[in-house]
Amino acid sequence: MFSLNDDQSIYITRGDVLGFNVGACTGEGEDYIFKAGDVVRFKVTEKRACDVVVLQKDFAVEAECECVPIFLSESDTKIGETISKPKDYWYEVELNPLTEPQTIIGYDEGGAKIFRLFPEGADVPPYEPTVEDIPVVDEELSAASERPVQNAAVAKAILEIEKLIAALKENTDADFEAIRLELNKLTKTVLSSGDSTYKIEEAVSAAMSKYKTEADNAYAAKGHNHDGTYAALVHSHTASDVGAAAVKEYEAEVSAADWLYDSAVWGGYIAEVSVSGILGTDSPIVDVAPGNTASENGAILEAWAQIVKIETQADSILLYAGETAPAADITVRLKVVR
Repeated sequence: MFSLNDDQSIYITRGDVLGFNVGACTGEGEDYIFKAGDVVRFKVTEKRACDVVVLQKDFAVEAECECVPIFLSESDTKIGETISKPKDYWYEVELNPLTEPQTIIGYDEGGAKIFRLFPEGADVPPYEPTVEDIPVVDEELSAASERPVQNAAVAKAILEIEKLIAALKENTDADFEAIRLELNKLTKTVLSSGDSTYKIEEAVSAAMSKYKTEADNAYAAKGHNHDGTYAALVHSHTASDVGAAAVKEYEAEVSAADWLYDSAVWGGYIAEVSVSGILGTDSPIVDVAPGNTASENGAILEAWAQIVKIETQADSILLYAGETAPAADITVRLKVVR
């Protein structure tokens, strides 16, 4: 399987063939006519490391034409070691790279051009689950299920989530945010494992609600007291401690339409949302409001897992995501101690 998308990204299964035609324009916006002797180079590099080339193939033009066919064979697309999940690379198409180099497709105002490699069937290792391996959340997640590979991934994620929740209660503040981000990623992995046939998502969502609640409670309990050690969020201070400290709570409605791609500085999506009363000096405790159904909650948690950091400004917050914009509307809760 391969697809050429509207954003010029290429999705292909590792080990499959790929073929498409490439055209070019002149500086005046007219179609370029390729001539005999022209060379078109297709190059794939590591993401954010353009000097690390993982695939390069040149296509010589033998006669005048408006388009040059690009073809990658089965061996061409077996890039790197076998994979068990999608892996992103960057690619570009260049005209006459050794004489008069001109980029036809490459990094531009829309960002890098993604070459996404999906695992082929042979890449997924065989797995024989045992009763001990699979937590019995639902009969579809039992050792007798017909989905052993998917169940293995779900079981592993759930066990890792339990370990991370335990770590949340013990870790230092320096490590805490990294652990919480990892927890969100694992939650996303588990919730995205379902399908309508086996209803894995609903089964795991029910089991995950307990883990998520424990994680959020651990997060809330990480409020600092003023000698640098940890204390519960609800605790008292004398006037000499903080000078009448107050707890302020805010909510920010973040729409999927609020996300804009920033290629110049961040290299990913940023959303700016108004939060009346918040200060640029605030360091809030943040969380996301849950949905009303299992499927709605799954979409919310998936969007929440894509957010990597939040910064405060006067009366607004900046939310940062990766190269894919969160697709669901979410409500972010912020708690500030001043």
